[in-house]
Amino acid sequence: MSYTALIPTGIESLDNIIEGGLMTGKVYEVCGPSGSGKTQLCLTISTHIANCYKQQVHYIDTKADFSGMRVEEMLTSCGYLDEVIGAVMERIRVTRIGNIYELFNLLHHFKSNVHSEQDELQSVRIIILDSLPILFFPFLGKNLNDGFGLMNQLANVIKHIVTECHVAFVIVNLAMQWIEEEHSTNEGHSGYLPQEEVVFTCDTVKPALGKYWLDVPCTRLYIHKIDSREKRQLFIMKSTILTTKKYCRVSVNSQGIMSA
Repeated sequence: MSYTALIPTGIESLDNIIEGGLMTGKVYEVCGPSGSGKTQLCLTISTHIANCYKQQVHYIDTKADFSGMRVEEMLTSCGYLDEVIGAVMERIRVTRIGNIYELFNLLHHFKSNVHSEQDELQSVRIIILDSLPILFFPFLGKNLNDGFGLMNQLANVIKHIVTECHVAFVIVNLAMQWIEEEHSTNEGHSGYLPQEEVVFTCDTVKPALGKYWLDVPCTRLYIHKIDSREKRQLFIMKSTILTTKKYCRVSVNSQGIMSA
């Protein structure tokens, strides 16, 4: 327990529903439809930890869309000077990878250096993987069995890292919203839910990667739009340590994601 810590995300309403922040030694997943704000959430968390706690963040980018300009915009909007902005961006270590095998090489580096680089790793409290499904797309269809084996291996490596390195691991995943046929005409293509509508169940939401991945994260958060602009809702879909069905509302602006 002496190595365990709660890392606040910097988003007050989110920290409230996850009881203080991200816990080291745990695997978290953020899932949601395309364009729902998953990457914005990761950038906000990364910037907050690198700025407020002066700790390194390992950001694994599989889509080549990590935006240093967006991080700079967040900090500038909060009134920080160039010197602070530069220091924060140096603490966010971005690694771009193109396939699952490059991811394994990177994770095995973390795993093998947990003791030889302990001083360095102690300053790392969070690893963010944005995003995972794209790495498994080549294994759909005839290569599906190979994908299951790699998925199982990946889960074991990630769980070893969070335990040995005492970090929180955040994984970005896609999710699909299944809508009843009679509602599809009116709601199926809207891309968002009316602001007054609050979803208390996620029975119609299915995370990507299938049933073999469902139990890997300790906590799964679902993010979706609740209007056509900046409003979002975060919902605890599943957790082994938190009360499920809690939710909060946030908004996306120049400072990142903030409590609504």
